[in-house]
Amino acid sequence: MAEVASRAALLDWILYQAPKLPDTSSILQELAARLDAIGIAPMRINLQIRALHPEVSVVLYVWRRDVAASEVGRTAVVLEDEPRAFAAGVVREISLAHGSFESASFLASPFYQIVNGAPYLHFRLAPGATEFEYEILKDLHAAGATGYLALPLRFSNGVISGSSWVTRKPEGYTDDDVRLLRDMVPPLSLLLEIHAQRNVTRTLLNTYLGRQP
Repeated sequence: MAEVASRAALLDWILYQAPKLPDTSSILQELAARLDAIGIAPMRINLQIRALHPEVSVVLYVWRRDVAASEVGRTAVVLEDEPRAFAAGVVREISLAHGSFESASFLASPFYQIVNGAPYLHFRLAPGATEFEYEILKDLHAAGATGYLALPLRFSNGVISGSSWVTRKPEGYTDDDVRLLRDMVPPLSLLLEIHAQRNVTRTLLNTYLGRQP
């Protein structure tokens, strides 16, 4: 019963408390801490949000406990990579140039399936596994991951972005874990859309009126 209550509290936080936070990075770090507190044991969270920008195709918000050497494919054109340290870990905000959704690495990734309509992708990464459907799963497994879940971020304008949720739990994600994350993402998407729209407004102001504070 306590576990059910704590998971309900997480959804309440997304709906009523998270909107008070100033930006996506702040939301992500607090979300990671709350997921850890209820036993999800996040290792890496990646929010991939499409951008309406003359130069930027997509913005990644990647949470880890520590900064990783790289968070994008070798062919990705990185325009900006800004790490921010929080109490619960590090969030990197990475802006990628146009063409990111046509690159070979993206077409061979789980996110390609997600933005093209897959409701979710769940992979268990067993300790002795040697074969993986995607290269990213091999890399995460080598780093100690035990489970990977990719979910769509659906915005009200019909645009689908992607998210991935990686755990270190010894047994990987349980069915209840997957259900929680799937239930959590729709209200989270609404919140992320608000911040994405604010970024669009800021971009337009910078373009036509000069850089704003």
